[in-house]
Amino acid sequence: MNRRIQLLIAFLIPVFNLDAADRVADIEALPDSLTLYPQISYAQLELTIAGDDIYWQKKFGQGEAATFSTFNKVLPDDQYRFELIASPPYDKEAWELARDDPELRHELEVLERAETFRQMGRFEVVQGRIMLIKSPGESTDVRSKQ
Repeated sequence: MNRRIQLLIAFLIPVFNLDAADRVADIEALPDSLTLYPQISYAQLELTIAGDDIYWQKKFGQGEAATFSTFNKVLPDDQYRFELIASPPYDKEAWELARDDPELRHELEVLERAETFRQMGRFEVVQGRIMLIKSPGESTDVRSKQ
């Protein structure tokens, strides 16, 4: 790897570190929605909801909370999984420099994948209402309003 790539990669490593005990986002479950409030710096969020009868995915920009709403949707009573992916913020100037350099662009893409954070969980719909399913030993910072 040439020196220019090494310097750019060192420059682009995000300034935040996420400990295993920390969450990417705080969660709020209302009867008709699930909202994840990011607790880290990010450039983009991607929220995926999956179950037997549904696969839903949406991207959210910087400064937005990731929200899934059942408004105008009927979800059958069942268990569902969610996954939140937070892509870290990178310097736009570095990507501009990499535009004409395939090797550098590849290195930046690898770095971006390595620094992406995920948070997964489960919820269930009971009589049309969303309710979080907490794993054994899960932190109590999950906010749920039923």
